[in-house]
Amino acid sequence: MARFQREAQAVARLSHPGVVSVHEVGVHQGRPFLVMDLVKGRSLSQLQEQERLPPRRVAEIVHGVAQAV
Repeated sequence: MARFQREAQAVARLSHPGVVSVHEVGVHQGRPFLVMDLVKGRSLSQLQEQERLPPRRVAEIVHGVAQAV
């Protein structure tokens, strides 16, 4: 639980357009939770299932993730 809270608090301090903001970290009825921004759209796995991504698009996605990390 302590590790969950430390990591969540570390993420909450990040500010980058490619990182979802964390607004609150806590425990409710013994279960840890995060309050984060809602990101609408498809997940990467859904995107891959629905269409074959061209190499250039894959490179753009990887580049965006690398910048956020």
